[in-house]
Formats: sequence, structure tokens, C-alpha cells
Amino acid sequence: MTSPTVDRIKTVKTTKGDGKYTAAMDFSSKRGPKVEAGTYTIDVLVGGLMIEKPLTWTVGKADIASTFVRQSATGVHRLEPLEYTFTPGFEVPSSFMGTVFSAAVVAPAVILLGAWAGLGVNLKQFNPSLAALVFHSSLVAMYALFIWFWVELNMYTTIWYFLPIGVVMFLSGHRALSQLEMA
Repeated sequence: MTSPTVDRIKTVKTTKGDGKYTAAMDFSSKRGPKVEAGTYTIDVLVGGLMIEKPLTWTVGKADIASTFVRQSATGVHRLEPLEYTFTPGFEVPSSFMGTVFSAAVVAPAVILLGAWAGLGVNLKQFNPSLAALVFHSSLVAMYALFIWFWVELNMYTTIWYFLPIGVVMFLSGHRALSQLEMA
């Protein structure tokens, strides 16, 4: 059934083997179709997935009386107040635990700098070649990426960013070490 204000109704049931078809519509349901009183055309649509335009066959007309039309609730009434209970927040560890964790994270860098100072790092023999500069720049980029991971990124995004940095670091580090061996 079609109308300017109503979509097609597709509830069609077959009867017991006598070849007749009936359409059942529930006008009392709140979720059912909105139907206004009037005359409607009954069309049968035959189609499928491979048919672009379905075949349309007009069967007849149906008169819908106003007694079947659902009446809308027009009364104004006060709504119930909305109530919501927020879930309790998680416990935040003490500031002492945060300080211990930060110290544990920074400790390897402090140990590295202390070991360099104790061994007497000789920066006079640093070869400022392009490979060495790219290698050290990629090391700085890797450390910056780790800090960014710690602050904001997830593991998969960090790995995605680390792949090109790691390739550049490997190639430039191999070249820089080869140049040091030749010197």
C-alpha cells in the first residue's frame, strides 16, 4: 500500500495451501506504521537483487477508516527527573610512587652519562661525516619517539613511526662504524 505520507507495508503472509495471500497490519502498535485515514492503492512489487527496476502490479484500492488510526498523546505532563550515579573514580597512587617510577625511568640515562664521564669519552676523534650526523640524529629521534610514546602514543603507532627511523639508524650506523674502522 502506498500513500504520499506512508511507506510501503511489506507484511504479507500465505494461508494454508489454497493459493490466497493476506496482508496483516497492526495499527495499534506504537512502533508500527503511521497511517492516516483515506484511500490507498495496493501494489505488488516483484523484484530481486539482480533486477534494477522491480515489476509493479496494481491490485486494487483499500479504504482505511479513521477508527483504525492511532491517536497521538497530546497531553502535556511533567517528566520524571533524570537521575544518574557517577561511578567512583579510581585511586591515584601517592606522589612518592610517582617519584620512584620517574627515578626508575631516568636512572638508565643518568647511569649512561656517568659511565661516559668515568670512562673519559673522547669527543676529539668524532668524525663529523654525514653518516655519523644522520646516525646521531636518528638516535635523538628515537629517544624523542620513546618520550612521545610515554606521553601520548599507543604501541602500534609508535612501532609504525619507529620503522623508518630504525632503518635509517641501522644503515647510517653501519656506514659510520665502517668509516671509523677505515680511519
